[in-house]
Amino acid sequence: MKIDAKVIGGDVESQKLILQANIPFVFLRDKVKFTHMKDDLDDPMNDNDTESQEYYQRRVDSKRIATIKKHIRDSILNQKKGKSVCVLFPTALLLATSREDSAYHDQTSINIENLLPSEESRFYIVDGQHRMQAMIELFEEVVDSETSLFPASDDPDLAYILDFLNKYEFNCSILLNFDLWEQAKIFADINFKQKTVDKSLYYAIYGLLDPDAINDIQTSAIFISHSIVKHLNNNVRSPLIGLVKMLKNGRGTVSQAFMADSLIKNLQSRRGIWFSESTTILEKVPYFAEESVKFFNIIKSLFPSLWPQETLDGIESKSILTKTTGMGALLRLLVYVHKATLGNYQYDQPGVRQYLLKKYMEDAKWLMSPLKEYGEELFGLNGIYSGTGGKGLESKLYRRMVEIIEKGLPILNGKKIVNGIEVGIAICRDSEGIFSFRLSHYFQNLDQMAPYRPGGGSLGECMYQLRSRLSLYFNQVEPSASAHPT
Repeated sequence: MKIDAKVIGGDVESQKLILQANIPFVFLRDKVKFTHMKDDLDDPMNDNDTESQEYYQRRVDSKRIATIKKHIRDSILNQKKGKSVCVLFPTALLLATSREDSAYHDQTSINIENLLPSEESRFYIVDGQHRMQAMIELFEEVVDSETSLFPASDDPDLAYILDFLNKYEFNCSILLNFDLWEQAKIFADINFKQKTVDKSLYYAIYGLLDPDAINDIQTSAIFISHSIVKHLNNNVRSPLIGLVKMLKNGRGTVSQAFMADSLIKNLQSRRGIWFSESTTILEKVPYFAEESVKFFNIIKSLFPSLWPQETLDGIESKSILTKTTGMGALLRLLVYVHKATLGNYQYDQPGVRQYLLKKYMEDAKWLMSPLKEYGEELFGLNGIYSGTGGKGLESKLYRRMVEIIEKGLPILNGKKIVNGIEVGIAICRDSEGIFSFRLSHYFQNLDQMAPYRPGGGSLGECMYQLRSRLSLYFNQVEPSASAHPT
């Protein structure tokens, strides 16, 4: 069967071409390959994990196939009855294949069979798996009826459907010599800019992109947020391991899409804690992931009795900690804690990464410790934040946590022994919300010290300067304002 495809676009030099052809269904049904994305269970921060996701398609949905199959049958029979003209799929089926020895030019007509040089050669379906599967199933049902007591040839309706399918031609666009991640990007652009599709799939597909090929902030933000969520769900050090629903597979308590949506704001906006215009931002991803893991380890340590437990029947949720409202509020709190302990410093500045690895846990746990006594109020299943209030309830929960932390800061006042000398510490907040700290000198009483307001009175700068001055005490140097310690 000679079927010509016309070159309608692409790059002749690289032979990455776009072809157009009308291909009969009876030819195509044996020449396509159905694929699906592997379960998203690898850890992107694990350098030893070389397994990649082979394909980018979502698994075919049997309910959707049944709906499309009914649409095909009804449309064909409505045409038979003269009710309407049968127009099944006005948009093109998108296929992909490769030929290393291709040498085609603009306006060239190519015999489709030349693109499939062997009996085993197949087209990959980039977009349109459901419509193709639905038509194949309908065709097989009609053909199989020939061996039944009521064969299709004896049923005018079935005979008409069979004749229609035997003559039907798919309008096809063919991607020639596009690599896997290029196909995935095209699939994502079609499905997420033109259609409404599960957003977890959106993040998973963009997570397949080649990091070296990412050259804009928005795409890198999608890639990074997906990588952090995968790390939280798959790394053995993460308290959230197994708690995220990846592509709706698994028994998690919060969706991949929700987690990625909450994290991505920190990467796309200049006000985000992980924003960077630098092309080296991908080098910092392990540190973003490390901060996230440490933050949730602190949360788990503060509320051990409320943390979900794995059972034989699934995950037993004892609170809303890892459900949508709780997780949304906690991811906002992660930003608050970051600004309090790391301030506005970027990860490429001296000392910041070392601080994250060595001191973050100590300071962040100290900062959040007032929350410990409020677990049931904040996250209890019978608490005021456990309802279905969407973003409004999430905001109220977040604001309540901040209120508890800031009102509880006097509880954090204490004493630290440095080189055998007792040093008094106090962080205060006045009625205008201005933070300050007092740190006793070797020979002065804490109560006699004047408050110090670094950085305009922000909590972040207070934490920075407090640790800096303690470091100076430790080294037996007279206290003075300094940069963030290494």
